[in-house]
Amino acid sequence: MKDKRIHWATETVSTGTTGSVLTCPPSQASRRLHQTSSPCPLPRNGGRVLAIHQGALGDLLLTLPVLNGLHHHCRVRLHLWTKPQHGELLKGLPFVEEVCRGMETDLTPFYHDELWEKAPLPHFFQRADAVIFFGQNSARAVCHRLSQRFLRPVLWIQSFPRENTVQSVSQFMADQFRSLQIPLENIPLRLKAPDHVFPELESRLRNAGIQEGSNPVVIHAGSGGKRKIWPLNQWLSLAAWLEKKSSRQAVTLLGPADSHLAPFAGELEKYGIPSLKNISLSHALALMNRACAYVGNDSGLSHLAALAGTTCIVLFGPTDPRVWAPRGENVHIVRTSWDDENNLNLSPPSPEVSPPMEAIQKLLLPIIS
Repeated sequence: MKDKRIHWATETVSTGTTGSVLTCPPSQASRRLHQTSSPCPLPRNGGRVLAIHQGALGDLLLTLPVLNGLHHHCRVRLHLWTKPQHGELLKGLPFVEEVCRGMETDLTPFYHDELWEKAPLPHFFQRADAVIFFGQNSARAVCHRLSQRFLRPVLWIQSFPRENTVQSVSQFMADQFRSLQIPLENIPLRLKAPDHVFPELESRLRNAGIQEGSNPVVIHAGSGGKRKIWPLNQWLSLAAWLEKKSSRQAVTLLGPADSHLAPFAGELEKYGIPSLKNISLSHALALMNRACAYVGNDSGLSHLAALAGTTCIVLFGPTDPRVWAPRGENVHIVRTSWDDENNLNLSPPSPEVSPPMEAIQKLLLPIIS
């Protein structure tokens, strides 16, 4: 795998190969849990394991190398229960036998101090030999209750470290498995959209003015956390530079959480950059598969672009890339800082080239020329 690199303005610092960026042990909280719990080995060689992950898209995608490693180590048949909109990305993965259909509310009674004792288990529990529940502290009691009703192994894996722990999310989870005597390694993977999605995407791109068969630059200026958005006037500066320098077209994505960026998308159109609004995750993956490059913030779509294999440039400000950086073969992190009180103001683009902009341009120029 290629080195993942963090760009601090114009300085580049290597953080190691993908899948083994950091080798810190689990957090103190995780160690205490496993020291006071009996190790719970998983079935091997064909046993069915139900993995529950109801978190955000980026959190789920950071879990996939761990699940891939679990499948290779234990040879288990993984059944994955996640949010319905995430399931479409996972159906073709060789280590996922089934994507379970269920509602997050199916487990609501198990968060209640009394209702859990008589609540029915979701039907797909019946086919499982063990359960892995990825979640934060609130899931710990749920796992205990499920184990009493399910009468088979139920493991709680803390899905990401606390703020004072500097360790990649994937490595943090893998270390918890190792503390349970399951010595798995993260195994990288590549996501590809189903073949039938590409003609549908082509139609959407044509309607937006993107030439048929082109490999555009994809821009996603949104994020689930508004403070994680690189200032919009910097994105406009990037658009102006692409208009002058790029031989390739560019397109921007607006997801369901990006409605506040509609005026910004209108400004991008002045630089010849159309927007695709509310496309499905499978269409977004297909777009990443054919894109020549992707530029985005710390967001779920950036994690998707990284696993799609495209050249992926991700801007990190308030969050730590040592913990949250996307996993992929060709991921570049540009680390900077900004005023998150004014980052969404649509002020005119600055004529000056900022250090993070310089780093982005240096990465993009060989691709778009």
